[in-house]
Amino acid sequence: MNGSVYWRKKEIKTLAMKWKIEIYNKFSQPSGVAQDIIDLGIDQVESINFSRLYFLEGNLSIGQVEQICSQLLADRITENYRFYEEKSAPRDNGISQIEVVFKSGVTDTVAENICKGIGDLDISCLPETITAQTGRQYNFHFRADQTSPQSKRDLLEIIATRLLANEVIESFNISM
Repeated sequence: MNGSVYWRKKEIKTLAMKWKIEIYNKFSQPSGVAQDIIDLGIDQVESINFSRLYFLEGNLSIGQVEQICSQLLADRITENYRFYEEKSAPRDNGISQIEVVFKSGVTDTVAENICKGIGDLDISCLPETITAQTGRQYNFHFRADQTSPQSKRDLLEIIATRLLANEVIESFNISM
């Protein structure tokens, strides 16, 4: 080797994590959806909670996600937030959920503006870029009667298709 030192440049791979962020109101929940559900003739829903959803994907640390939530996404006075790695999302027992997001290929201008805002915060996650998607989450608490799981799912399907999702541009997911 003639006394020469050879260095092999190591390729450092970073894993892009997908974060799920929920932003919810500290004080009250909108009642318009509850009234619309009653207007459909569905009276088994006891209460509804609403959250705005943000999905961020990139090489972001917990501290960076915290900064994005506190400085960009949530109003510190009226809103709270929680975030977690999407694959380790907590499940609340007894709560049925509908998530509504834009379909692939539909322009999500709020998500585009969030990416610009993250750039304004000088958050760097190179070599990868940050991608964002927005959505809405509705948590349903049903009355404690004899409503079967299948009946709940059927009711949530009606609520999602008739009230919450525009199926031309949005898709929804029901979880129980």
